[in-house]
Amino acid sequence: VQKFASTNNRYFATETSLFPTEVYTGDIDYTDINIQQQMTGLFDTESGLLISNKYYAENTVNSWYTDFRQHANMTNISRSINPDSYYTYLSQFLLSDEGLSYKNDLIFDINDKGETVLIFTRTRFALKIGKTTNNRIDAMNSIRSTTDASGLSNTFAFGGQFTVFERDASVKN
Repeated sequence: VQKFASTNNRYFATETSLFPTEVYTGDIDYTDINIQQQMTGLFDTESGLLISNKYYAENTVNSWYTDFRQHANMTNISRSINPDSYYTYLSQFLLSDEGLSYKNDLIFDINDKGETVLIFTRTRFALKIGKTTNNRIDAMNSIRSTTDASGLSNTFAFGGQFTVFERDASVKN
């Protein structure tokens, strides 16, 4: 172990590490125009809150929502998908080659009206975090603040490493 640590630190150590992270959106009305605008505000790959976060690792976002919007020809961020057509476009997207890759990132259920609706989604990306405990805690808190700033209810950021960062934060305090 000592030989590994010495070799790794000497030849492969960097100032930052990449941490896989996800944003989860919950049971919200994805067809609602305001929700669509908030989703675009969070996930847009040119000006969204997520990519504007200083800890976001460039070009790592893997968002079903941004690819879905492109598939529906919604390239202007101010445009939204007609709520009555939303699930038709989403079905077409999920059957496309591009959409198939998101099969495990969207969870559907049947609502009270007997309609199939989205109840949970996942968007993946990486955080670029410095090696200190403070950097890691700051990055976790920053991405959570970014997610909160979107205004989307039932939405949160999480990564497997966050449990360790939470522990470090509680020990630090």
